[in-house]
Amino acid sequence: MNKGYILLHRKVEDNPVVVKDNDYFRVWIHLLLNSSHSDHDMIFDGETRIIKRGQVLTSRKRLSKICNCTESKIERIIKWLISEHLIEQQTDSKSRIISILNYSKYQQSNTKSNINRTSTEHQSEYMVIWKLLYPHFNLLESGYQKYIHDINVQIGAMGFSNLKLAVSDFLKDKEPKSDCSSLSKLLKWGIEGYNAKRTIKIEKETTSVWCVACNKNKVVKIKGSNLHECCDEIMLDYNSYLHEKGSRYGKGSVS
Repeated sequence: MNKGYILLHRKVEDNPVVVKDNDYFRVWIHLLLNSSHSDHDMIFDGETRIIKRGQVLTSRKRLSKICNCTESKIERIIKWLISEHLIEQQTDSKSRIISILNYSKYQQSNTKSNINRTSTEHQSEYMVIWKLLYPHFNLLESGYQKYIHDINVQIGAMGFSNLKLAVSDFLKDKEPKSDCSSLSKLLKWGIEGYNAKRTIKIEKETTSVWCVACNKNKVVKIKGSNLHECCDEIMLDYNSYLHEKGSRYGKGSVS
């Protein structure tokens, strides 16, 4: 389980587990990070187990390996967490299911607000794209609902910043692509072309050069020559630098 996130309240510093020692805190954080956010079935040692929200299926040996402390200390830490009413556990000969007490209370309390905030941020992104595009196609500003899906698909595929740059290139282009005659066509077929065109343009306008003073390779804008200024010294394109250094010091000494 290495995707997603948990909510960690600032009051965690008031938790007595913080002041015990690093191993106690490490085990506690591991349990929080690996607790299930929803009920689900899980196969463990060939058997199906039902894991509920806020539970972790683990073992003393597994916790010892992951948290880098002895099995005996893991056992002490678990007993202490139980005594502090932070967890409960169900054990058998092969595993244990640890339940984080009050998990839903602390995780769910802010989940809705985080979802709403993320939704609001995403909404603001597609509205930025919409406001750039609708005048070009003589559409009404209020007509964005029809294009929400297509805009969101492109934001997900390219990222908001890349999409915004590609749209800007489209709006500047005096001869737009033939498959961009409508906003739907632009978003479904044309925008990737403008993104690729923008990438090629960036590559052509920059080059890799070597600063003699900095002794570093840098990417700079082309200025019509392989000589550039940096640190008040000349800069050579990288191939020229290798050639010059190779001729000066002999082959095999340019690394």
